[in-house]
Amino acid sequence: MPYRPQDVAGPGIVIDMDGGMDTSVPALAEENALGLTAKVAATTFERDGYKHLIKAAEAVYSYPANGSRLSLPAQKMLNFMIHLAGSQNFANKLYRLPKKVVRGNHKGNERIFDAVKEIYESSLVVIGPFRGRRSRAELRILSSYVRPEEEIESDSADIHFQFTDAFLELQRASKLWARLSGPAMVKVTSTYALKLYEIGMQRYQMDFPSLALDIDTLRRLLNVPEGAYKDFGILRTRTIDRAIAEVNQLAPFRVEMPDAKMVRRGRKVEEVTLDFFAKDEDEVADTFLERERHSVGRRARRTGKVEKLEPAAIEAPPPCPTPMMPMPCGPPPGTRSWPRMSRRHCCVTWRWNALRKPRGASVAWCCWPATPPRRRPRA
Repeated sequence: MPYRPQDVAGPGIVIDMDGGMDTSVPALAEENALGLTAKVAATTFERDGYKHLIKAAEAVYSYPANGSRLSLPAQKMLNFMIHLAGSQNFANKLYRLPKKVVRGNHKGNERIFDAVKEIYESSLVVIGPFRGRRSRAELRILSSYVRPEEEIESDSADIHFQFTDAFLELQRASKLWARLSGPAMVKVTSTYALKLYEIGMQRYQMDFPSLALDIDTLRRLLNVPEGAYKDFGILRTRTIDRAIAEVNQLAPFRVEMPDAKMVRRGRKVEEVTLDFFAKDEDEVADTFLERERHSVGRRARRTGKVEKLEPAAIEAPPPCPTPMMPMPCGPPPGTRSWPRMSRRHCCVTWRWNALRKPRGASVAWCCWPATPPRRRPRA
């Protein structure tokens, strides 16, 4: 049975991530009790570091409030921040994140604190269990961050930040999570594909991995700007199809949005269904090799516009100008001396050094003319 969002008071979404029809959430035993997400995040960080990132499902299905949107570097940095806080069981403290973790192959630090400031000024709309019951919460993400006056262009510098109490409490109470791949996440090139990748990593191993969403909810989850791509055909061409193609190229699962499962009212599409399928071993191996390749040409490989260069055909050697007969290396029959010969009297397999120096030559077959060449008379 596909998962369907249910409307609540005010803008927002409610998604039953447990797969059941009952949307009630049991009350927590105590306010500071740790959920499974915090325990899994701490274990994963201790074992894999930043190779795999744990993100609460409530944060996966969140979206920026007031129609704002986070940029792609800000979303990636937020995932690293959440994973770092999960390593400490989402304790309320000042965290320190190394710049080299979020910088990647980029050599400068000018984008880092701009992304941190963007996260600090943003709020998220989160739907999930909050203090014992399902609620819609609009939460500030960061309560503070530190930016040095003189930025150091070095990997030894760190990013200092602190989450808000409400955001940490939501993470601690979470019982579902998405296990993101750090190397795959940093290679995603669009905000739409990144959000679709996070949703797929949280769902593709479920018993019922389908997700049914109305168009407004889908736009908010993918962080589509308000007022952009109002027509569904343009929205699908510019955002959904491109995001699906990129995710299918880099993720360990495949995403499909079949036309047969679309709910229409007349010609207007009101609801779509996203199906997530795990790839087989061969497809996973191809995905891993694609992630290891350089990003140059990845879009061309994704769209099938790569020009394949075939090796040039090797031309056969030209035929000998005169009839040849094979015989062992040595003087021609009936002759005592080595006649003057040019290359035109022999085929391409003729060894010039062997003919000039017969003593040091090995026994091999050469081609000689059927009749010895005549000597040119001296003037």
